[in-house]
Amino acid sequence: MIDTNLTGTFLTMRDAAEAMVNGGWEGLLVPISSVNKVGQVGQINYSSAKVADALMPKIIVGEFLMRGIRNIRCVAIAPGYTATPMLTGMNQDALKAILEDVHLGRLVAPEEIASLIAYCVENQALNATTIEITGGLCYPRGIAK
Repeated sequence: MIDTNLTGTFLTMRDAAEAMVNGGWEGLLVPISSVNKVGQVGQINYSSAKVADALMPKIIVGEFLMRGIRNIRCVAIAPGYTATPMLTGMNQDALKAILEDVHLGRLVAPEEIASLIAYCVENQALNATTIEITGGLCYPRGIAK
């Protein structure tokens, strides 16, 4: 879990940043990692990796700043429940129960996530942060479900 969700993200960001710096390219690094950083009982390994992923843009940009690199930004995207084949094809009663905690009342469309990424590319002031796109995911019955 940690190797995939934390180490894998770190290595990907490191290698991408190195290629951008060495190539003289400007741009935006966009790690995408679920919003599960709020925590979930029984998932300490997964949730801990997601917390680290959410902090990564701030640390990456801080390291860029220390090295005088100002042409590369980093904004993480943290989606909630997304309309992927896995979720749309799941037991519909279970899906309905999941959506009870989503204010929007539906899954986030992949196109909505893509639109947010495009906005991040256009708006250079978005930097060193993680943006959640969850449809208003809340846990009114408590974090530990």
